[in-house]
Amino acid sequence: MKLVDTSSWVHALRRKGDQAVRDRVVARLDRGEAIWCEMVRLELCWGASSDWDKALLEGLESHIKTLPITPGVWQRAVYLSQDLRRNGITVPAPDLIIFGCGNFHNVKIEHSDQHFDILQQLYPI
Repeated sequence: MKLVDTSSWVHALRRKGDQAVRDRVVARLDRGEAIWCEMVRLELCWGASSDWDKALLEGLESHIKTLPITPGVWQRAVYLSQDLRRNGITVPAPDLIIFGCGNFHNVKIEHSDQHFDILQQLYPI
């Protein structure tokens, strides 16, 4: 299982998305290994502008397991934000929540975002 970040979903769902990223996400979907969390779902729904986009997301919702954002996940995200800030590193809050969710549940993240490269280097799963 891998928690698929919004950055990878965007490539997978757009016609002009990066083919290599799309292939990775589709392969995980085909094997039933793609999961998301509510933060990823929220970001995707926020970006869904057409009825087609919304219908596609509704179809995905019935097939993709949701990793819960528990109080422990929030605590992990807060810890990460404070630790990173102490070291002069700024990461957007949604990325901290998504990474915190994967990190707390010991699930690696499929992404196409440099912030996750930094997070995975500093806090390996």
